[in-house]
Amino acid sequence: MFIFLLLVIFLISSCANKIEPQAETEDNCAKFKSQDGKDLCYSHLALEKNDATICNKAQNSDQCFFIISKEKQDAAFCTRIIRDYLRDACYADLSFTVNDSTLCSNVKNPDFKDTCYSKLAITKQDTSLCAQITKQKVKDSCHEIIGSLKSEIEICDAIKDQESKDNCFGSVAVRKQDINSCLKIQNFNIKDDCISDIGVLQQDINLCEKVQNENIRYECYSGVGTAKQDLDLCNKIPVQNIRDKCYTGVAVQKGDIAICRSIIDKDSIDACLFGIASRNKNDSICTSIQDLKVRAECFSKTK
Repeated sequence: MFIFLLLVIFLISSCANKIEPQAETEDNCAKFKSQDGKDLCYSHLALEKNDATICNKAQNSDQCFFIISKEKQDAAFCTRIIRDYLRDACYADLSFTVNDSTLCSNVKNPDFKDTCYSKLAITKQDTSLCAQITKQKVKDSCHEIIGSLKSEIEICDAIKDQESKDNCFGSVAVRKQDINSCLKIQNFNIKDDCISDIGVLQQDINLCEKVQNENIRYECYSGVGTAKQDLDLCNKIPVQNIRDKCYTGVAVQKGDIAICRSIIDKDSIDACLFGIASRNKNDSICTSIQDLKVRAECFSKTK
């Protein structure tokens, strides 16, 4: 429903942009061969003459009133639109244009109305508008996005769905690098991701040790190892692909192709060499890459 609303607004807005700023008369409009051409002509003429009654000559008078509403930023013209979905789209589009949430109350379709309040709430970062939303999933999403944008953990508390609430806690925690906010998360994997992300940001291996999920903990080792250019941390990782990722990160940071030789997987070796070559603009390294496509791309990147 949200996509449909945006599509309606986009199509009519596109039509409004096609109106040419030239003098028209009703007789000239009648000469257009296509009905769309006639209707757009009447829309332009109605604007030019400041006379909305001209819209009644258009076969698609709703489009004409929509365009006038948009150009004049006047909701009174939305009331003259016959089709419900288009009238709703008119109010919603105008609310976005003039940044006025009171226009959302005129939208009849519940999904359209929720979309209207949600978009404005996020634009204004105003949670009081989230409260106007009826569908809980949309309301939760509204709070989650604003909570993340404002980095306010209290906003996350208003979310009903636990997974959305956990994601909000995680986003705020990482933005503020606040490990205590991670501890509010109930989902173990989301909590581990949160702790791991902060561990990498702070280059703190001790935080990695607090991660329960082994693969997430090893990814944390890899991130910290890369950031600190510490191969000893890479060697703590027993999982080959994650260890290779860590080796690659350190090798690229140091510009040391010898580290790439510690990698087992051939594709990962190529990726390691590619990373060093492209970062240092050294095409001589590209010749050591085995995969022909990767080698060709490497030469392209090092020109």
